[in-house]
Amino acid sequence: EEAPAAWVPPGVLDRQCDFSFEYKDHTADIVLHAWGPSLLCAFEQVGLAMFNYMTPLEHIEARAHVEFEASGQDIRDLLYHFMDELLFLYGSE
Repeated sequence: EEAPAAWVPPGVLDRQCDFSFEYKDHTADIVLHAWGPSLLCAFEQVGLAMFNYMTPLEHIEARAHVEFEASGQDIRDLLYHFMDELLFLYGSE
C-alpha cells in the first residue's frame, strides 16, 4: 500500500528535497522507508514519515523551529540517534 501524500509546512525543509517516503508492513511494527537526492533529504524524509505516521501532518501547524545535533559511529547509528533525538524533542515539548 502506498504512503499518503505528505504535507509539510512551508519553509520547514530543504527545498531541494522531494517529499519521498512510504510505510512498509512489518510483523512487529512498521518500517519507514525514505529517500532523497542527498543524505540530508533522506533524513528529513524519515523524520517526516515518523511524525506523519503518528499524526497526519496536514493537521499540524508549524509554530517553532528547533535545531539539534546527532552523531553516530556509522550511518545506521547516526540515523538511530537522529530519530531518538526527534522523539525526545517531541516528548519533552
